[in-house]
Amino acid sequence: MLTDRVGYADRMPAPLPEISMKRIAEGLRTAMTLGLYDRDDVISWAASIAAREVKPPRAIRTILELAAGGRLDANELAELLRAVPGEVEPGEVERVVVGVVARAVASGLDPRAAARLLYTLCIDAPDQLRPLSELEDDFDLAENGAGASVETVSETVRERLRAFEHLAAEMPLPQRAVAAG
Repeated sequence: MLTDRVGYADRMPAPLPEISMKRIAEGLRTAMTLGLYDRDDVISWAASIAAREVKPPRAIRTILELAAGGRLDANELAELLRAVPGEVEPGEVERVVVGVVARAVASGLDPRAAARLLYTLCIDAPDQLRPLSELEDDFDLAENGAGASVETVSETVRERLRAFEHLAAEMPLPQRAVAAG
């Protein structure tokens, strides 16, 4: 229940170091499997990398080549994102994706949809993120008249996620969030 976690929103997540291309690629890949990003979001990101990098990684060039030919399915795209060079620390990708969800909610994504995404993402996440998986339960309780109202839960989700927005400042905003806002 909401009252069981009072004070949680006041704890600010630790900031990530400057987000690397690999973290962004893995964040896109993970969020794409959750349905937060789609093919066009990833292709737009790849195009922005190709436009600003003198020599973009081969995986980025391949994404753009296959997209231009219309031959890029979601599984191929996920594998190409995985192939972007670099390293990520355990838990970093989940934190970045929580940041994307937070930014998407701030831009208009339905808090209930966000709670569903967070359940899937955070159920086995590091301790700091795990309580976010319980937000979906708060909606279930509200809808069954056993907890706060749906409006109160929605506002609580928005408030709790604000503390995570900075974790994805360099990530592209999903088009579905832009369309919702």
